[in-house]
Amino acid sequence: MIRDGGETAWTSIEELFERTFGDRSYSDHFALLKKTEYERAEVKEFIERAFRIMAISKTAPENLTPGFVWILGVMISGLLPGAWGNVVPPFTYEDRHQLINQYLAANPWADLPGGGVLLEMGCGFPPQTAIDAARDFPHWHVIGADLRFDPYVLYDSDGNYACMDSAGGVRYFQPGPSNRASFLSLYSDQAATFRRFAGLFAQLREKLPVPESGECAVIEHEGARLMCNPVRSYERPNLTLIQAGLGEEAPPADIIRVFNVLFYFDSGFRSRAEQWALRTLHPGGLFLCGADGAKTLEARYSVYRKEHDTLVRKEFAFSLDNLRPPTIMPLFCLHDQEKETFELAKLVGVLHSDEEFRGDYDFRLDQLLAEKKIWVRQPDGFLGPSPEQLNPAAWTVEYVAVHRQLAEEGFVDRAVSVLKRGGYHAWKNPVGHVAVGPTGIQV
Repeated sequence: MIRDGGETAWTSIEELFERTFGDRSYSDHFALLKKTEYERAEVKEFIERAFRIMAISKTAPENLTPGFVWILGVMISGLLPGAWGNVVPPFTYEDRHQLINQYLAANPWADLPGGGVLLEMGCGFPPQTAIDAARDFPHWHVIGADLRFDPYVLYDSDGNYACMDSAGGVRYFQPGPSNRASFLSLYSDQAATFRRFAGLFAQLREKLPVPESGECAVIEHEGARLMCNPVRSYERPNLTLIQAGLGEEAPPADIIRVFNVLFYFDSGFRSRAEQWALRTLHPGGLFLCGADGAKTLEARYSVYRKEHDTLVRKEFAFSLDNLRPPTIMPLFCLHDQEKETFELAKLVGVLHSDEEFRGDYDFRLDQLLAEKKIWVRQPDGFLGPSPEQLNPAAWTVEYVAVHRQLAEEGFVDRAVSVLKRGGYHAWKNPVGHVAVGPTGIQV
């Protein structure tokens, strides 16, 4: 919420804690979060909304992870569009939609024909989710679409990259896929990072061979690499990349997938996107939209089917790790009542309200987090780092293993049972996510 004049309606993080959790005593988190009191309005509005979503989901403050607090207190100002000239910065990970691809192969709503078309909207650069889909569905034609593919991409000697315009201006930068630990060094002084990439571009641009029309050209020098027309290097016989955004003309498709995009936009844009999907889908085709993180952690998504010129919502599904998320992904949206974000919060709130389920889940998750050396309970009751620090490169693998173990022990099935007792039409979907029917509560 923003007051007239651009000032947000909160002034202290203590006030937000009291409003959300009913107590100001959680000082362990204040050191990182206090500086957000002086952030620009966009950041303060995001944080205020995130706390309201936590209240809906009945999140306990002692379960906020160190990673969650660090992202909210340190990183979020550099992740929002305002830090990039109001451009949405893409984040691409290999196998990000790993389970979503498996869901498409096993979904119960559509018998999709071989040789169909999968339209991956907002695939970003590198277009990793489209690349992964083309690999996983070799008999399908995958079309990766993004509103903008830049003419140049520049990799530094550490594998970090910047997408750049024809004049060498940096549109955005990201750490390399195997170098996520460099987030802080890149973002701590964004202006310096922009200047560094611009200077490196100037050095390499004059060495770059003149490309043939539309073809990819590459120059490597002292570990750095500059590519012109880089998107062309990713195309394959069953993968085509096009520059197009939601609402723009696109090839007809059997599946349209829009992940990690719609949470940036308001309800009016969402409605227009659904109408565009209805026009673009073949009869019986599927429209999937939502969000997820690395390896499909923190997933939430809706599945629609085109039926008789209507887009019919068939299920809303989410991964159980959203109950105590490692990052801010379950809270990430830029507008109130964003459909998947707020629906997830309400359902998580139902699960947190079941004392027996919540107690068993929290106890077992704490055990597994400690065993994997991810986080441990501190004497003050909050989560903190393990005395034996986990190698950052192994973090995602171990976190996925924790939640696979919880699923094997029946916690997904128990979550489904809790929702059923609450009056929801709920089930475990083909990839082990908790799913509810289109109308939520049964009549």
